[in-house]
Amino acid sequence: MRLAIVSFVLPFVAAWPASVTAREEDWSVQTSEHVYSQTELSQFPQSRVITVFPYIQAKKERIRLNQWFKWADFQPTGFYLNPESYLQVSVSGLRDAGPRVELLVGTPGLVDPENLNKNMESGLQRRPIQNGNNFIKTNKGGIIYVRYSLMHDQDIAPPVNITLGGGDAAQPFPFFQQGKTTNAQWRDMLRVTKVPFAELAGERVIVTGLAATAGVYAERGQDQNGLLDTYADIVTAQDLISGIHADASDWRDKPSPLRPMIVQSNKNDNPNAWHYRAAITAELYDDIWWQPKLRRSWIVWHELGHHRQHVDTFSWNAVQEVTVNIYALAASRTFPTVPGEVPEHGTVEEWDNARKYLGQTEAAKLFDDADHFTMLAMFEQLRVVFGGDSFYHRLHVRSRAASKLVTNADKKHFFMTQAAEIATVDLTSYFTKWGLKPDERTVNEMSKQPKPAEDYTTRPIWGGAPAVAAKDVAIFSEW
Repeated sequence: MRLAIVSFVLPFVAAWPASVTAREEDWSVQTSEHVYSQTELSQFPQSRVITVFPYIQAKKERIRLNQWFKWADFQPTGFYLNPESYLQVSVSGLRDAGPRVELLVGTPGLVDPENLNKNMESGLQRRPIQNGNNFIKTNKGGIIYVRYSLMHDQDIAPPVNITLGGGDAAQPFPFFQQGKTTNAQWRDMLRVTKVPFAELAGERVIVTGLAATAGVYAERGQDQNGLLDTYADIVTAQDLISGIHADASDWRDKPSPLRPMIVQSNKNDNPNAWHYRAAITAELYDDIWWQPKLRRSWIVWHELGHHRQHVDTFSWNAVQEVTVNIYALAASRTFPTVPGEVPEHGTVEEWDNARKYLGQTEAAKLFDDADHFTMLAMFEQLRVVFGGDSFYHRLHVRSRAASKLVTNADKKHFFMTQAAEIATVDLTSYFTKWGLKPDERTVNEMSKQPKPAEDYTTRPIWGGAPAVAAKDVAIFSEW
């Protein structure tokens, strides 16, 4: 899917009650929408006292992993802040020389429950908070998060305690914490909530959407820990194809402690990815909340895959909707199809289309203009022919250690030459037959490797038949 840029962040109102000596800001835009109040508070077990441990900065982590988008360096709280209401936030344990704490209001890309055709206007409105009492008010309501991020030169910091004041400002809503909340508690919260949101805080992902749709699957018997385990399987599969694992010797190749968000978005947008979140159209709620569908959800695999792409090294512009599916395919292999089931992508039909493309004359083939799944066939063929997943493990490890590249030509050069080194084969003819048209410097670099022993473009993938060698088609076309 094409990427959509999140709307600009709305300003956060820094305001204090009149009894507090502090500057107040007058906001001309006021609203009474999105004001909610729970009537059965006893059904919501989350505490207003929250211990927050420091995370690495999202920007710093994105650079370390060389991935396209930042992940969430903030912690869910399980509370919603009503607009135009003062919230007292008490902080203790913050060091003067340590990292700062911010209160964030609003989930990026989250659908508006009062109008499914648009998203909530609030999105990570930021407000620094300090030791002692802080008084917060925002003109747009939203879910509350806390950011406590280590600075670039900091390696460690103690946890801080944050207390969200009582009253009407901060309202609890259905909030499931993996390994802590029970399925019965989750169902009870969803049945009585007056705040229309729901959020899962898993070990490897944060899932945010509407309570009404989450409730459908809770009543169907969905085990939330099982759902979050499936999300973890997807994230781990995409880690592994990226050469990221806990036992890596290089710090650049270790898993991130940060998490991506899966957000239920409005009906009008296509599924899309951006910093912090993958936004899934509101009507595709089963892909988000129902474990059997998630295990087959190319949409979720694809949008999470966008976060992983190495756009600074080997994902040039024309393949940004293609290399994303290296990670989607990795997730799909985690959940094998059952006999008789046809996968959404990675099909015999898609390979057959790629075979037809390969059968054209060299002059007729231009890789960057090919169908996306024909292009994907080449990336998958490289994996199948040259060592399985280890091919991409090694490519990503090399990519993270490489310098940032700017031009498409340089990124193509990097990809082709690194592929040849990893395969230990001169891939000039291979990439030429695929229509990549390597330039002179790329040919010179790849020619340092041994010549190929076969035409690798004929190797079948996705259960299809071998491709016809391009040279045979060219001879036939001369008759």
